[in-house]
Amino acid sequence: AEEPQTPAENAPKPKNDFIESLPNSVKCRVLALKKLQKRCDKIEAKFDKEFQALEKKYNDIYKPLLAKIQELTGEMEGCAWTLEGEEEDDDE
Repeated sequence: AEEPQTPAENAPKPKNDFIESLPNSVKCRVLALKKLQKRCDKIEAKFDKEFQALEKKYNDIYKPLLAKIQELTGEMEGCAWTLEGEEEDDDE
């Protein structure tokens, strides 16, 4: 048995038809909000691009430090390495 077809008047309206059915004052606000959202999207895209560049810059700075941490925690017996310019403080 086939399901009955939904009448055209009960079918969901496309977005453009819905917007066109709104009062002019509301329609203007919707269009203004769309434009503002596009501007926000452009700013966010610029932020994401700059953030990725900054993240890469600092990842490159961290690499040697992380390698030393790996060396200290993973491969060596005892601690033969100290940070330059710091005295060993075993009292703390």
